[in-house]
Amino acid sequence: MSSTNLHKVQLNIDMVRYNDTLNKDESSGNEKREEIVFNRFPPEEEYFLTAPSVVIDFGGRIMV
Repeated sequence: MSSTNLHKVQLNIDMVRYNDTLNKDESSGNEKREEIVFNRFPPEEEYFLTAPSVVIDFGGRIMV
């Protein structure tokens, strides 16, 4: 597949900062911790991808 057929979606999040915020052995069992991370990195609008896409972060890093 040619990269020209891909749709680029850029999110306003820095995945390096997001990753540094998470503990390496963290799971989704602590509601207070989830709220802290959620407030620090609030979600943007929801995307429904209907075509092959590349999702990148604010710094241009490929996420998905």
